[in-house]
Amino acid sequence: MKLQVKSERNNPFLRRKEIDLIVDHEGQATPSRELVREEVAKVLNVGKEYVEVKRIMSVKGVAKSVARIYVHERPIEETKAEAKTEGGEEKS
Repeated sequence: MKLQVKSERNNPFLRRKEIDLIVDHEGQATPSRELVREEVAKVLNVGKEYVEVKRIMSVKGVAKSVARIYVHERPIEETKAEAKTEGGEEKS
């Protein structure tokens, strides 16, 4: 599996990088979110708890997929917990 960065944006408001990737998986099925998450973490040299795979979509007719990845400044669980308690009150 090869990863190619299509675009990369820094989102300081949400404290994350938003990366669009082209995933080349010649001779294999579309890779799982977990496999893509591990590969991105290795390539970017960050812990996989910072990487969120938002979506993976296969390109019809070729062994490639397009993925949207978020790389957070803090672990994902911490980020989601903060969003729930934003403003001092727990959201439903």
